[in-house]
Amino acid sequence: MPSTSNSTNPAVLRYRGLDLEAMAALQMRNVAALRHMTNLMLDTTEAITRRQAEFLKSRVDHIGGAFKSNEGASDPGVLFDQQAEAYRDLFGALASHVGELAEITSNCCAGLVHEASRAATGQGEEGDAVRQPENDGTAASKSSTAKK
Repeated sequence: MPSTSNSTNPAVLRYRGLDLEAMAALQMRNVAALRHMTNLMLDTTEAITRRQAEFLKSRVDHIGGAFKSNEGASDPGVLFDQQAEAYRDLFGALASHVGELAEITSNCCAGLVHEASRAATGQGEEGDAVRQPENDGTAASKSSTAKK
């Protein structure tokens, strides 16, 4: 049962066996972990968006060149071969690009799991038992390695 304290503030309640300072510290750790996880997701989203824009820009220029009518190539077979080669290149580059995006996303997920486990075990910044994901050149990995 709650009992009011002898202090002048009636809003302060004391409970037997309940450490309010420890609870507040736990919640502050949870908020800090949530903030770190949100920053990691935002950095990853930024890295993916930047990488997508770079890929699309480079591929539009590449494909656009294949579909311009060449004055010297009036043979439809030659034009078709050029366009087919451009599509083969596009699909090869797309497969590589999807692999890069998967790596960026998996590094983000690994960072989120690390942060959640760190917060759950109450480890501080200097007592990390779980290794951070390797630096992949994204903003997310740069910010996580800068914290180390």
